[in-house]
Amino acid sequence: MNGAILLLFGMTVFGLAYKYYAGLLENRLVQPRDEVPTPAHGRMDGNDYYPARSTILFGHHFSSIAGAGPILGPVMGVFYFGWAAVSLWIFVGSIFIGAVHDYLSLMVSVRSEGESMAEVARKAVGNGARIAFSIFVYAGLILVITSFGNAAGQTLVHKGDLVIPTFGLILVAMGAGWMIYRSRLPLWVSTVVSLLLVLLCVAMGYRFPMTIADPDQALKIWFVVLIFYAAVASVLPVWFLLQPRDYLSSYFLFMGIALGCLGIFVSRPVLVWPAFRSFHSSEGPIWPMLGVIVACGAISGFHSLVSGGTSSKQLDKESDGKKIGYGSMLVEAGLALIVVIAVAGGLSRIEFEESFHQSWIVAYGQGFASLIEKLGISRDWGSLFAILVVNVFVLTTLDTSVRICRFVVQESFGDYVSPLKNKYLATSLAIGPALALGLTNKLKDIWPVFGSANQLIAALALIVVSCYLVGVKRPVLYTLIPAVVMLLTTLAALGYKGWTFFCPGQGEPKRMLACICIALMALGAYVAVEAIWALRRLRRQRSA
Repeated sequence: MNGAILLLFGMTVFGLAYKYYAGLLENRLVQPRDEVPTPAHGRMDGNDYYPARSTILFGHHFSSIAGAGPILGPVMGVFYFGWAAVSLWIFVGSIFIGAVHDYLSLMVSVRSEGESMAEVARKAVGNGARIAFSIFVYAGLILVITSFGNAAGQTLVHKGDLVIPTFGLILVAMGAGWMIYRSRLPLWVSTVVSLLLVLLCVAMGYRFPMTIADPDQALKIWFVVLIFYAAVASVLPVWFLLQPRDYLSSYFLFMGIALGCLGIFVSRPVLVWPAFRSFHSSEGPIWPMLGVIVACGAISGFHSLVSGGTSSKQLDKESDGKKIGYGSMLVEAGLALIVVIAVAGGLSRIEFEESFHQSWIVAYGQGFASLIEKLGISRDWGSLFAILVVNVFVLTTLDTSVRICRFVVQESFGDYVSPLKNKYLATSLAIGPALALGLTNKLKDIWPVFGSANQLIAALALIVVSCYLVGVKRPVLYTLIPAVVMLLTTLAALGYKGWTFFCPGQGEPKRMLACICIALMALGAYVAVEAIWALRRLRRQRSA
C-alpha cells in the first residue's frame, strides 16, 4: 500500500464528513443561535470567560485536544495491531463518534452557560450522577496529567536540544499575550514577532542542548518541573498565556501537518509494516484494546472536558462551534493518519522495532524525519522539529488539564467543602496525586489505564449529551449508539487491564493500577445506570 494513496483517501473522506455529516448535526441537533450571547460574553470575567476570535480559539482547542495522544496512540496501535486496523478505527471513530462527541459536548456546555460536563450531568441526569461523574473525571484527569507530563519529560530526556525551545515558547507566549490584548498591536505584527522569537529559541536549543547524564533521574526532574509549570500556568488569566501560547503553537502544529502531507506526497512511502499484525498483542486482544490505545485521533473523552472546560467559555458565537468542535477533531484524525504512515512507511520493519523499544516518541520522530528528507530537510532537523511539535502539543494539554481539574474540584466539590473553592488549593489537589503516580509508575503501564479511563469519560459524556437532547426534544441516536459502543469497549478494557495488573504472567502485581481500574469501572457503571434511568424517564415525559 502506498502511503500517499492512504492520505489522499483520508483527506477526501474527512472533507466529505465535515460538509455533510457535520452539517446534518448542525441543522438537526444544534441549530446555532448567533443572536444569543454566548457565555464568553454573558459571563465575561477576564480570567476564564473571555471571547476569542475563531482562529485563536481553534488554535487553543486543537492544541489542547491533540496533546501527545494522536501521536503516541497510533504508534502503539500500529506496532501491536497493524496500520490497516488503526486506520480503519481512525476513520470510523473520528467521523461517527469522536467528532460528534466533541462538537455536541461543546454546544451543550455553551447552552448551559459554559458549565462543565459534570454540571450538565447534574441537570440532565441527577445530582448522584454529577458527584460520581465528577469523581470519575477527576481521576481521569489525574491520569491525563500524569501520562502527558511523563511523555513531555521523555522528550526532554531524549532530545536535550528541545529544552530551550520548550520553555522559551512559554515566555514568548506571555509577551504575545501582552502584545495582542494590551498593546493593541495588529495581530499579524504580534504573530510575526512572536514566531521569529520562537525560531530563535529553536536555534539556541540546537546550539546549546541541555542534557542530564542519568536518564531515569532526568525523567523525574523534568516531570516535576513540567507539573509545577502546569500548576502555575493553570491559574494565570487565559489571555496572558493560554490563548496566545495555543495560538502560536497552532502554527507549528499546522506546519507539521503540512510538512508531513507534502513529504508523503513527494516521497510516496510504501507501508512495509503489516496491515494486520495480530489480533492479540502483549497489551491484549484487538477488541477492546485498540479502541483505548488509539484514543486521540479517533475519540477521546478528554475532548469533552476541554469543550466544556475552556473552549465553551471562549466561544464568540454559536455558529463557530462546528469548526471548533467537529473540525478540530477531523484535523486531529488527519494528524493521526500521518503518524500511521510515518512509522509504517517511513521506517523499515527493523528500524521501527528498534526505535519503538527505545521510545515511542523517538519512533515517531525518526519516521517523520524520513518522510520529509526528500524536501531537503536533514534527518536531524526533521526529527528535532517533529518532536518539538509533540512537546508543543503536550504542554498545551498539560496545563489545560490542570486548569480543567481545578474547575472540577471547585465546581463539584467546593459546594460541600468550601475551602476547595480556592483555586490554589484546588490546583494542588490536581498536581499532588499526579506527582505521586508519575514518580512511581512508567508511562507504558499508565497509558492503557489512561486510555481506558479517557474512553469511558467519552462514553459517559455521550450518554449525558443524549439525555440533554431528549430533554430538548432533539434526535438522540446520533449520540446514543456511539455511547453504547464506547461504554462496552471501555468497561471491557478496564476489566482486562485490572485482571492483568492483579495477575501478571510475570513480575510483581501492580496493585495501585489494578485498584484504579476497579474503581473507574464502578464509577462508570454507576453513572451509566443513572443516565439510563434518566433517559427512560425523559422519553416517557416526552411521549406523554
